Amino acid sequence: MKQYDFANILFAGPCNLRCPYCIGRQINPALNRNNLNEFPLRNLDGFVALIRQHGVTEVVFTGTTTDPQLYRHEARLLAWLRERLLPYSPSCIDKYDPSPTLPLLGEGESPLLVAHQWATGAAENGCFQPV
Repeated sequence: MKQYDFANILFAGPCNLRCPYCIGRQINPALNRNNLNEFPLRNLDGFVALIRQHGVTEVVFTGTTTDPQLYRHEARLLAWLRERLLPYSPSCIDKYDPSPTLPLLGEGESPLLVAHQWATGAAENGCFQPV
Protein backbone atom coordinates (compact mmCIF):
# COMPACT_ATOMS: atom_id res chain seq x y z
CA MET A 1 0.00 0.00 0.00
CA LYS A 2 1.31 3.40 -0.97
CA GLN A 3 1.95 5.59 2.06
CA TYR A 4 2.19 9.00 0.35
CA ASP A 5 0.05 10.43 -2.44
CA PHE A 6 2.34 13.33 -3.33
CA ALA A 7 5.53 15.18 -2.42
CA ASN A 8 5.96 18.94 -2.00
CA ILE A 9 8.75 21.22 -3.06
CA LEU A 10 8.43 24.31 -0.88
CA PHE A 11 9.42 27.75 -2.10
CA ALA A 12 10.02 30.77 0.09
CA GLY A 13 10.56 34.38 -0.89
CA PRO A 14 9.16 37.88 -0.57
CA CYS A 15 5.66 37.94 0.90
CA ASN A 16 3.46 40.12 3.11
CA LEU A 17 2.15 37.03 5.02
CA ARG A 18 -1.43 38.36 4.94
CA CYS A 19 -3.36 35.54 3.27
CA PRO A 20 -6.22 34.39 5.57
CA TYR A 21 -4.85 30.86 5.89
CA CYS A 22 -1.15 31.69 5.58
CA ILE A 23 1.12 28.72 6.25
CA GLY A 24 4.14 31.03 6.27
CA ARG A 25 3.15 32.56 9.62
CA GLN A 26 3.27 29.10 11.20
CA ILE A 27 6.80 28.29 10.06
CA ASN A 28 9.96 29.39 11.84
CA PRO A 29 11.30 32.39 9.84
CA ALA A 30 14.78 30.81 9.89
CA LEU A 31 13.37 27.95 7.78
CA ASN A 32 11.82 30.29 5.22
CA ARG A 33 15.03 31.16 3.41
CA ASN A 34 14.43 32.73 -0.02
CA ASN A 35 15.10 30.01 -2.60
CA LEU A 36 13.48 31.58 -5.66
CA ASN A 37 16.85 32.08 -7.38
CA GLU A 38 18.48 28.74 -6.43
CA PHE A 39 19.18 25.93 -8.85
CA PRO A 40 19.56 23.20 -8.01
CA LEU A 41 17.56 23.39 -4.81
CA ARG A 42 19.13 22.07 -1.61
CA ASN A 43 18.69 18.33 -0.95
CA LEU A 44 17.07 17.70 -4.33
CA ASP A 45 18.90 14.40 -4.89
CA GLY A 46 17.74 13.12 -1.48
CA PHE A 47 14.21 14.29 -2.25
CA VAL A 48 14.18 12.30 -5.50
CA ALA A 49 15.56 9.24 -3.69
CA LEU A 50 12.69 9.41 -1.17
CA ILE A 51 10.13 9.83 -3.96
CA ARG A 52 11.42 6.68 -5.63
CA GLN A 53 11.63 4.77 -2.34
CA HIS A 54 8.00 5.52 -1.47
CA GLY A 55 6.56 5.22 -4.99
CA VAL A 56 5.26 8.78 -5.02
CA THR A 57 3.81 9.71 -8.40
CA GLU A 58 3.05 13.42 -7.96
CA VAL A 59 5.27 16.37 -7.08
CA VAL A 60 3.60 19.65 -6.08
CA PHE A 61 5.27 23.07 -6.08
CA THR A 62 4.03 25.01 -3.05
CA GLY A 63 4.90 28.39 -1.59
CA THR A 64 5.28 28.83 2.15
CA THR A 65 5.85 32.58 1.92
CA THR A 66 5.62 33.18 -1.82
CA ASP A 67 3.89 32.16 -5.01
CA PRO A 68 5.75 29.11 -6.41
CA GLN A 69 5.25 30.51 -9.93
CA LEU A 70 7.83 33.16 -9.03
CA TYR A 71 10.55 30.47 -8.99
CA ARG A 72 12.96 31.60 -11.71
CA HIS A 73 14.13 28.10 -12.68
CA GLU A 74 10.76 26.34 -12.93
CA ALA A 75 11.28 24.99 -16.47
CA ARG A 76 14.78 23.77 -15.57
CA LEU A 77 13.53 22.11 -12.39
CA LEU A 78 10.68 20.39 -14.23
CA ALA A 79 13.10 19.06 -16.86
CA TRP A 80 15.51 17.92 -14.11
CA LEU A 81 12.72 16.09 -12.22
CA ARG A 82 11.31 14.50 -15.38
CA GLU A 83 14.75 13.24 -16.34
CA ARG A 84 15.20 11.54 -12.97
CA LEU A 85 11.65 10.41 -12.20
CA LEU A 86 10.26 9.45 -15.61
CA PRO A 87 12.34 6.80 -17.39
CA TYR A 88 10.61 7.72 -20.66
CA SER A 89 7.89 10.00 -21.90
CA PRO A 90 4.81 8.11 -23.08
CA SER A 91 4.18 10.91 -25.57
CA CYS A 92 7.73 10.94 -26.93
CA ILE A 93 8.21 10.69 -30.68
CA ASP A 94 11.67 9.29 -31.27
CA LYS A 95 11.48 9.30 -35.08
CA TYR A 96 9.31 11.19 -37.50
CA ASP A 97 9.44 11.01 -41.28
CA PRO A 98 7.71 14.07 -42.77
CA SER A 99 7.97 12.84 -46.40
CA PRO A 100 4.42 11.35 -46.61
CA THR A 101 2.79 14.60 -45.43
CA LEU A 102 5.00 17.11 -47.28
CA PRO A 103 3.19 16.69 -50.65
CA LEU A 104 -0.08 17.52 -48.89
CA LEU A 105 1.29 20.44 -46.89
CA GLY A 106 3.56 21.91 -49.54
CA GLU A 107 6.22 23.02 -47.10
CA GLY A 108 6.68 23.48 -43.40
CA GLU A 109 5.99 21.13 -40.52
CA SER A 110 2.95 19.08 -39.68
CA PRO A 111 0.66 21.26 -37.54
CA LEU A 112 -0.17 18.26 -35.34
CA LEU A 113 3.50 17.56 -34.72
CA VAL A 114 4.19 21.20 -33.87
CA ALA A 115 1.24 21.16 -31.45
CA HIS A 116 2.54 17.93 -29.90
CA GLN A 117 6.03 19.41 -29.46
CA TRP A 118 4.60 22.52 -27.85
CA ALA A 119 2.20 20.65 -25.53
CA THR A 120 4.69 18.06 -24.31
CA GLY A 121 7.90 20.08 -24.34
CA ALA A 122 9.35 17.34 -26.55
CA ALA A 123 11.57 19.68 -28.56
CA GLU A 124 13.07 21.36 -25.48
CA ASN A 125 13.70 18.05 -23.75
CA GLY A 126 15.49 16.45 -26.69
CA CYS A 127 12.61 14.03 -27.15
CA PHE A 128 11.84 14.85 -30.78
CA GLN A 129 14.39 13.71 -33.33
CA PRO A 130 13.49 14.05 -37.02
CA VAL A 131 14.56 11.22 -39.34
